[in-house]
Amino acid sequence: MLNANYTYPTTAELDYYKSKGLTLIRLPFTWERVQHIVGGPLDSDVDLLQIKQFVKSAQDRGIYVMLDMHNYARRDIDGTSYLIGQTENLTIAHFVDVWTKLAYEFKDYTNIWGYDLMNEPNNMGSVSLFKITQAVVTGIRTVDLNTPIVIEGNDYASSYSWPSNKSDSLKYLVDPSNKLIYEAHCYFDNNASGIYAGTYDVEIKTANIALIRLKPFVDWLKTNNKIGMIGEFGVPGNDPRWLTMLDGALNYMKQNNVSGTYWA
Repeated sequence: MLNANYTYPTTAELDYYKSKGLTLIRLPFTWERVQHIVGGPLDSDVDLLQIKQFVKSAQDRGIYVMLDMHNYARRDIDGTSYLIGQTENLTIAHFVDVWTKLAYEFKDYTNIWGYDLMNEPNNMGSVSLFKITQAVVTGIRTVDLNTPIVIEGNDYASSYSWPSNKSDSLKYLVDPSNKLIYEAHCYFDNNASGIYAGTYDVEIKTANIALIRLKPFVDWLKTNNKIGMIGEFGVPGNDPRWLTMLDGALNYMKQNNVSGTYWA
């Protein structure tokens, strides 16, 4: 249902962010909203239409869009949440199906910065994130050879744990178009959740925690000659020291040619 659970950005918001010099927007959506039945048609009358209208409005303003399926490697089916590839209820083939259909719908837009396949995979158990991702990359390339594909890592795409968890194997992904971009997330509060429940003094034990958490992912990119970005980061507005930390993180990202999208 349109405007239930979340809404889509307005043209006024696009104009505002363009006035601030922002040129890339990561647009979250949920699998359930764009495809009501796994393996079925896309919802072209409501949510897909809204996304297309937003992408076109952004295109008219010279703003790029990254399409972000915000499902944590899961999907709700009749009130039950299933992990991709764990049961026949939600298979890897179902995931390939929805992204192949989405790629077909968006491949001709000139401002799609990338297909962000899945937000923050986590607690995958015996399910292989590499296997899931490779299948989707291969599927998308049957209909779209041009648009970059954005790959998030395991453990909620954590930049800090990226090299040491099951994200490291993602360096072996094969893309016939050689247009993969790796995406990590990084928050600076004590548990790295981005909730920021406490004050600056409660949350921060080490002043350079932002750089400590960014560095493992940045080093991994350099070591493996990969292109990457930070798809989520952000700070509260209740203490100027957060902004100092944010400036330091942005400078570090810029020095290492790592772009980012702020989570608002």
